[in-house]
Amino acid sequence: MTATLSMMENRRPRIDQDGTQAEDHGVDRNGVKLMKKFKTDALKDFTEQQVRYTPANRRLDQLKRAEILLNEVETQAERDASKEYPYQYVCFRITEHRPEIHPTLLVGCGDLKHDLGLFLAELARSCPL
Repeated sequence: MTATLSMMENRRPRIDQDGTQAEDHGVDRNGVKLMKKFKTDALKDFTEQQVRYTPANRRLDQLKRAEILLNEVETQAERDASKEYPYQYVCFRITEHRPEIHPTLLVGCGDLKHDLGLFLAELARSCPL
């Protein structure tokens, strides 16, 4: 079974400069390496989905909306770092569509700031110049 798993992943572990195995940062189905590890799996999946399936012109619109949301989250974090955001609300603010999945998932302010930063980086990297 181990051989089957390694064949399925078809990648070697990355080694950091100090010789230790690096943390797995993930690769999407198109082989695009994600920059850092997301704190919320649902937002990682959401990001991969947007990069893979959303047309470039819509991704540019989503970048703008995600930047606005990130600014709002950062401002809110200064007032109340314990605030949580519904996953569906986050998706709606970025895509203008409310998904049916994860209806009860709440994302903490700090995790959302982190993951929105990764979302912005991945989406920007996937857009044509």
